[in-house]
Amino acid sequence: MNCEDIAEKWKIINDSVQPTVRRLVTLDDLKEQQQQAVLVWLDICGVSKNNDGDFIPSKIREDNACSNGMIICGTAGTGKSYAIDAMVYELLRRLEEKGITGKSVLVMAPTGKAALQAGGYTLQSKEGLSIATTEEKLGERMKGNTLLQLQKRCENIVAVIIDEYSMVPGAHISQVDERLQQGFKNDKPFGGIPIALCGDPGQLPPVIGLSLWVKRTKSGIPITGLALKGYNLYRSISNVMKLTDVLRQGGYFMELLLRIRDGLSTTEDWEFLMNHCAEQNMSEERIMEFLSDDTMYLFTTNADNNTHNMNQIQQINEKICLIQAEHDRPSSKGRSTEGARKLSVNLYLSKKSKVMLLWNINISLGLVNGSTGHVIGFIYKEGQKAPDLPYSIIIHFDDYKGLPFFSSIGCKQYRNISEDPEIVEYVLISPPDIKDKWVPILVSEFKWGESVNDDANHSRKQFPICLAWALTVWKSQGMTIKGLVKFLLGEREKEHGLTYVGMSRVLTHEQISIGAGCSLERLTTKISSGSKLKVRLIEDVRLNVLYEACKEFYFSN
Repeated sequence: MNCEDIAEKWKIINDSVQPTVRRLVTLDDLKEQQQQAVLVWLDICGVSKNNDGDFIPSKIREDNACSNGMIICGTAGTGKSYAIDAMVYELLRRLEEKGITGKSVLVMAPTGKAALQAGGYTLQSKEGLSIATTEEKLGERMKGNTLLQLQKRCENIVAVIIDEYSMVPGAHISQVDERLQQGFKNDKPFGGIPIALCGDPGQLPPVIGLSLWVKRTKSGIPITGLALKGYNLYRSISNVMKLTDVLRQGGYFMELLLRIRDGLSTTEDWEFLMNHCAEQNMSEERIMEFLSDDTMYLFTTNADNNTHNMNQIQQINEKICLIQAEHDRPSSKGRSTEGARKLSVNLYLSKKSKVMLLWNINISLGLVNGSTGHVIGFIYKEGQKAPDLPYSIIIHFDDYKGLPFFSSIGCKQYRNISEDPEIVEYVLISPPDIKDKWVPILVSEFKWGESVNDDANHSRKQFPICLAWALTVWKSQGMTIKGLVKFLLGEREKEHGLTYVGMSRVLTHEQISIGAGCSLERLTTKISSGSKLKVRLIEDVRLNVLYEACKEFYFSN
């Protein structure tokens, strides 16, 4: 198959299915707690309905300094992502019922992985709010054409949602407030637009800066400036809803994870993990299962993560190709991978290497952020070869749901059963070919400017994939991993929430190995003695008080 064939196939396949960037989740798809959170959100957005389906005025809380703000907090696996999808869908649907069309909800997150998991953008991106990544630029206001462009975008934005807010520092929330005030020409908090902060304070904190609920530095000095402004904005939000029903795990393992989160692990918890998840108590057959190519390793450092991925690719015994990104100019190579929406300067790949998609290509086709597969081969334009950028990388995705790129359609294998001439609906009429799961992934492009007020005159072209035998715990936050996971805890809790986030990615304890195991102290005192944990537990109490008051206000009758 040549480049022209691939382009034509993509057109046919994209035309056969409606591309989506977000799951369509309705209120009826949700559990009761999720429904209540979404209903509060819809009230804040001014689209509440009564039991007869008629629109009614929003309720007004006199004790709420930031009436357009809301916090939705829930531990890992409580369905926050589904709630966000319903918040977006139900709001836009109800606005359409009122005759308001063409609107959007701006969904953002602090990191590329979390943003893509939420179906949104990073706070730092142009598509987000261009929040500065360096301290010296954090106070920079938009002006000129950049401000006009933001204000033009805001004409269609009706609400903002920030996911994984535990990783957002106060200074960034302060700048979100300023951007929205500029964009909507409104000096009220967050420009007067509905905004929801979603996440779990018990998970990982910001890489740089302090958590929103922290008012003193590590050395005990009170925060000032943008950090203090962000802290006060966060504290001004009284509408709080909590998701406490864990949907991802169950039984003793779920209870164990919640105790790890709060620094309450017991000797029985440690014994449970050692007996079920440590290699010393596994059968030889079980140990071999975790040596499978499909096992995901979670590491606590980038160095360990990168080393493991490179070791794995070298063991394949296939030629390793260096794939270099294309840039508009040499200086653009200095842009970090995180700053280029996860597009890296250099990719090392080979046939059979395990890779993961970093962007949502097409949710309807099953090509989503986090989808894993294996490289089949590379297609270059005529006269090109490595390290040039290929035209396409063919990857086998088990979860691919679309029509086949490399198998014939309409002969012996598929038949169109639709009676509507405008709808194509193929069904399989013979055993599938393994090539049905082969997908030629194309190059993606990310553009940016020198500063917040510059046009996007820099660019990077690269494939939105990475080697996927291992991830750091930070990159795994927000993910649900359905396969086997090997998580090496290390000797200490390097960051608040680290053990909890790593272990709560799986559905059951049977999916996880902790290698040689850990000491009792590693699971108990080395977590419970953390200074950040103590401050966060106080914040949990505050949020719970606000949650009870919010629930009483909205659902007491």
